[in-house]
Amino acid sequence: MARKAVAYLNGIKVSEQELTMAAKTALATNVTFKITGLAHDGYVVCVAYGDGVKDASWKTAADYTLAVTNPIFIDADGDGKYSSPHETAVALLQKINPLTLENLEKAVAEVDAATGVQMMAEARARLAPAQLESWGQLLEKLSEKSDWFLAYRSGAQAK
Repeated sequence: MARKAVAYLNGIKVSEQELTMAAKTALATNVTFKITGLAHDGYVVCVAYGDGVKDASWKTAADYTLAVTNPIFIDADGDGKYSSPHETAVALLQKINPLTLENLEKAVAEVDAATGVQMMAEARARLAPAQLESWGQLLEKLSEKSDWFLAYRSGAQAK
C-alpha cells in the first residue's frame, strides 16, 4: 500500500504528503505539490513509498515498495532549454569576478545545495593552491548546514 508521496527538486526533498488508501485496492488519487522560488533550472522526481508486499504471489525482499517518476525538467530561467545544476554552477562561477572565497560563499548561499556543491567543486579546480585551505574551511562551514555539502566534503577529502 502506498503510504506517502515525496517530491525532490535537484535531489533535495521539497515536499511530502501522506497517502491514505483502502487495503487491497489500487491507488487512484492525484497528488499536488507546489514548488516556488526556483531561480534556476531544475528537475523534479516524485516517489511514492509504500509497504513491502508479503503476499505469497508477489513477495518482496525489502520491507517497502516504491514507484519513481522519470525526471521532469523545468526551464525556470525561460531561456528555452534545461541547464543542469552543474551547467548552472559553471555559468554562475563565470560571473564571480574576482573569484574569491568571500564572493564564492555569497554566491553559494543564493542557490540550492545541488548547485552549490557543483559550484564548490568547480571553484576548487579554479582557485590558486594557496586558497585551498580556506576553501576547505568554507566547505566545512557549509557542511554544518547541509548534508549535501557534508557528503561532498567526505568525498573531497578522500582525493
